[in-house]
Amino acid sequence: MVSPITPLRVLVADDHEIARFALVQWLRFEQESNAGTIVEILAVATCQKALETIRAALGKDNAVDMLIIDLDLPDMTGLEAIQILRSEGWQKPILVISGSYIGTAKDALAAGANGFLSKQEAQDVFLEGFRFIAQNPHSQWVSPQTHRQIMLSESMLKKADLTSAEQNVLRYIKRSNKEIADELGITESTVKKHLWSIFQKLGISSRYDAIAFAVEAGLIATRH
Repeated sequence: MVSPITPLRVLVADDHEIARFALVQWLRFEQESNAGTIVEILAVATCQKALETIRAALGKDNAVDMLIIDLDLPDMTGLEAIQILRSEGWQKPILVISGSYIGTAKDALAAGANGFLSKQEAQDVFLEGFRFIAQNPHSQWVSPQTHRQIMLSESMLKKADLTSAEQNVLRYIKRSNKEIADELGITESTVKKHLWSIFQKLGISSRYDAIAFAVEAGLIATRH
């Protein structure tokens, strides 16, 4: 039996006006179609404004009940905002909307998001995710398309038999060896050893091929 949705105050955080407008309109459609599910829709363009809005309403009648947030915002990433909110004890559901795919979906869920949806998805998929999270605020949801991509990613990585250290190097493969070393806190020679091992395991000979694999396996987020 599906639990009824408690009336929600929903906050949308997206710096692109068109995307923000579309999300608000979709929520208004839900508001009109299912009376009582949404009592208020708020919209902001930055992570800082989202944090301020949530904090200002804590413990009040107008407290925010759900956050819908883009990951690529101008003042900080959505991942950072999610981590801040969770560290402050805010446990309301968070649905991530992003132009990115697999790797970012995994990172968002690991950071404490309840759901992930690509901006490539249609209105009905967005509303499916919204309803699921509203009814199951302590569960996680991803769209069917993202789920398939995550499964493909895990299958590719298992078949390649890459170590966690090698996967971490591939996450930053678009950077120079020095930048990778600085990011991971290792030496450049260690980065080179990992790259040699990666090339051997994948049967490739160029950095371009390594980037292509990292994208397909979801270690590098793809933006559209």
